[in-house]
This record gives sequence, C-alpha cells and structure tokens, in this order.
Amino acid sequence: MIICEICGNEINMLDENCPFCNNRIKVKNKNKIGPIKIFETINIKEDMPIAKDAIRDMKKKIRSVKQKGVKVVKLIHGWGSTGKGGVLRVAIRNELQKMKNIGIINDYIKGEDFSKIGNKQLLQRFPELKNDSDLSKKNKGITIVVN
Repeated sequence: MIICEICGNEINMLDENCPFCNNRIKVKNKNKIGPIKIFETINIKEDMPIAKDAIRDMKKKIRSVKQKGVKVVKLIHGWGSTGKGGVLRVAIRNELQKMKNIGIINDYIKGEDFSKIGNKQLLQRFPELKNDSDLSKKNKGITIVVN
C-alpha cells in the first residue's frame, strides 16, 4: 500500500489513479511508507480562551497537524453560551477565511453546511468523514478545515 500525496488515503500500489480523489499516481511515489492519519479533531474551546488566544492556538495546531500529513481537521469552537453565535465562532471563521485567501488552508466548511449532500466530493476524497458524528447535524459549533 502507498499513500496518495493529494488526499492522504491508502491506495493499492497497482492503481494508476487514486480511487478517492482521482489523482494520477506517479511511479516515483510508489514507495512503502507507514499509514498517515488524515483526519483529526481539535477542541479550541476546551480551555474557554478569549478570541485572540483561541486564534493563536488554532493556527499553531493547524500548522502542527498539517506537518504530520493531516488533511482534514474538525475544529470544535462552540456556538456561544447565549445561543446567538458566540464571539469565538465568528473570530475563528473570520481567521479561517483569511488563511484560505492567502493559501495556508485549502478550504473550510461551516458545521451547519457539513452534509452528505453538499460535500460529496469531500466525502469521496476522505471517506472517514462519512462516519463523523456531526455529518448532516447542522452543528454551528464546529468547522471542518481542509489542509
């Protein structure tokens, strides 16, 4: 087995294209390497930080997991104790948009938009997400980040 350099899924060495993302497999990449964890959860709200600290922590953790080869991160930031949206959720998502604009991350999906119907390509590339407890739950307290 080898690891696809695009989506991080394990694929058969005999495959010409990755069955998950359709990436063309190059012969030079057909060396055996260990499995890579491609999906990880990061709980940003765990310590109840202020927005500035949460953003700093989020960026540090995303950078760290990206270096390990993690392709998808589920950020748990909460929706705010008042039920009106929360400062942390808004600040995190604003920062993710900036990170996307300058190419630090590829994309992000708001928890309320994370569904089987709207994210077919993402679920095809990363089948592990099909088992995520927040899929199609419209959870405003999470955001999915694609590295």
